[in-house]
Formats: sequence, structure tokens, C-alpha cells
Amino acid sequence: MEALWTRFQPEIQFLQKNILPKIEPIMHVSGTIGIPNEGISRLLEPELGGGALMDIGVYPLTLISIAFNDQKPKTIHAISSLDDKGIDRFTSVQFKYKDEGAGNLFCTIETDTPDECVIVGKNGWAKLHAPFWCSTKLSVKTAADAKEYHYDFPIIDDERKQYNFENSALLQYEIAHACEMLRGGKKESDVYPLSYSVQFMEILDEIRKQIGLDFGKKEKAK
Repeated sequence: MEALWTRFQPEIQFLQKNILPKIEPIMHVSGTIGIPNEGISRLLEPELGGGALMDIGVYPLTLISIAFNDQKPKTIHAISSLDDKGIDRFTSVQFKYKDEGAGNLFCTIETDTPDECVIVGKNGWAKLHAPFWCSTKLSVKTAADAKEYHYDFPIIDDERKQYNFENSALLQYEIAHACEMLRGGKKESDVYPLSYSVQFMEILDEIRKQIGLDFGKKEKAK
């Protein structure tokens, strides 16, 4: 199962089941993520899959995919800034979906960004507050009424534990789901099946192709 922990978190489950159906059809999704590289060497090396897209760009792409019911984009347009080693310091991507829906992704390892995700539908909007990939706050406004609603998703955790990253206790939901699937004799996840992983990588491959991000080993000139 693809280890995209965001899909299994309570706020995402609530968004999918209770909010998206109320604001559909989805018109636009925008997600930004920026985490300055503080000397992590693997982010700077092509042979280690370095760069912003593959390390953190997967998170806004995940929310865009969720909002559009995991459709494959009709068109993809990507631009990037590559360093002298050929890894992307930032990447920006625009997606076009059927029914005129669109998505925008921006990721960078050079600076901070608002780290929010906004989903706009014809019947309202929803915003996952920072950090949107492991958020505990969701704001929603629907066309049904003019009031803005705010939802909190407190983290259930043992305070004595220490983590390397913000809200890492939310990893427990992915672990619980994987255990549930294994106990049930399942060979793939009901939430994130193998076909989703393949499509996700196809999208990332197309983005890499467009921006020239190549992780293959290049032969040295003789």
C-alpha cells in the first residue's frame, strides 16, 4: 500500500464523506507546500530522488486527486527551477480535469509557504489549514447558507512520545488501516488500491518529463 498517510487521517475522511459532496462539482483546487532544506543531503542528489516534487510535491497532488475523485488529469502543464545538479528547487503544475475543473500545485525546498489547501466548488469551498497534509483544522462555507463553519480534529496521542515532524501522531491512522486490511486477508487497500499508486506515478512521471527532472545515472563523458 502506498504510504501516503494524508489519505487516512480523520479530517480527510470527514472532508471526503461530508463536505465534498455538498460543494461539488469541484472547480478549482490549490495547494502550496514549502519546507526549506536544512542540510538534508538526499534532497540535493538526483540519484537519491532529490528535489521538491518527489519529496513534498506529492502532498498537494494527493489533495488535488482526492478532490477530483482520483480522475486522471486531461492535461498537465509544469514549470520548474532546476539547480546545477538537475534537481528541482521549486515546481509549479497546472492540471485540467473534465467538466472544466482545474488544480494548481506549488512545492519548494527553498522557502516557507502558507501550506494551505483550498478547494472551491460551485456550491461552496473548503480550506485545510496549515500544515494541510496533516491538518487538524478545516474551514467550510456552502451555498446552502452564508455561515462559515470551522471544524477541529484534536490529535489523540500519548504526550510522552517524541516525533521528528509536526503532527506525526496522525500516522497511526494509516497503520490502523493497514492492520485492518491484513487481518481481513486483503491484498490491497480499500482506500488506496494499487491502481491509484500506478496512476499517481504516471502523473509524477509526466511532470518530471516536462521539467527535465531525471533520476537516471548519466554516463560520464569520455
